[in-house]
Amino acid sequence: MEIYQIRTFVTVAEHGNLTKAALLLHVTQPAVSGHLKSLEVTLNLKLFERSATGVKLTKAGHALLPKAQAILAAAGEFRNLAQELQGQLTGKARVGTILDPSFIRLGQFMSSVLDRYPWLEIELQHGISTWAIEHVSDGSLDAAFCMGHVNIPHVQAVNLTEMAYRVVAPPAWKDRIEHADWADIAVLPWIRTPKMSPHLQMVNEMFAHHKLEPFKVVEAAEEQTIKSLITAGVGLGLMREDLAFVAQSAGEVCVWRKARPTTSLSFIYLRERDSDPVITAMENVVRKIWLEGGAQSRAESA
Repeated sequence: MEIYQIRTFVTVAEHGNLTKAALLLHVTQPAVSGHLKSLEVTLNLKLFERSATGVKLTKAGHALLPKAQAILAAAGEFRNLAQELQGQLTGKARVGTILDPSFIRLGQFMSSVLDRYPWLEIELQHGISTWAIEHVSDGSLDAAFCMGHVNIPHVQAVNLTEMAYRVVAPPAWKDRIEHADWADIAVLPWIRTPKMSPHLQMVNEMFAHHKLEPFKVVEAAEEQTIKSLITAGVGLGLMREDLAFVAQSAGEVCVWRKARPTTSLSFIYLRERDSDPVITAMENVVRKIWLEGGAQSRAESA
């Protein structure tokens, strides 16, 4: 059955007259009769008794009328919602996250997205920066937060802030590093990170400036793993400055104060999607959270 047949049935039932129903429905009287006949054939039920003065519902018609009215009401709600959605941003975005949620202001990001774009669905996936860049580059992620220099031509990076790091060592090494110079630090065992990682970029830049090469003892990718290895006495590594001093106060690490490397926190996506409404919406939210009231500059990837 069709919605127009149900609408005709309800209109005729409510007014008891084919001619009046035809006027209200903006169709001819034969069309109204045709709609009712087709509906009765489909249902295999007689819906109206016809007389010289009009029509009246049969018992079957009376039983079906409330259901038919409910169908029309639901169709109206469906149409109204569709009209409300016109101009609303809809879709789904896969967003990569790194570090701890509070540092990248993930709660603010999600709250703002849901408030401003309630029909936009966000799927969060967590990893490290090299993973985020790789998956944005190949389209597995629509956007992501990441650290470090993004040197991929087809990936756009919006620079959000600069992050400071500190060289930290196991707490038992405090006397060894307190007065150590760069040459002393280079020969100590270092926990290194994978190729292209922002940690490795910072370490390489630090030691290249002094024409030194640090001694690598083990490789680890995640910051929590690096902290655990440092605390356990395996070697030195980099830790975000705010976390480093908290860990030092807790007696978990000691900080070597002669270095303070920095790296960038960025929001990245494919350049070809620069005009994509979903990407634009998320970028607007990120800029508002991180850059409102300051310079809003876009970091260009070479």
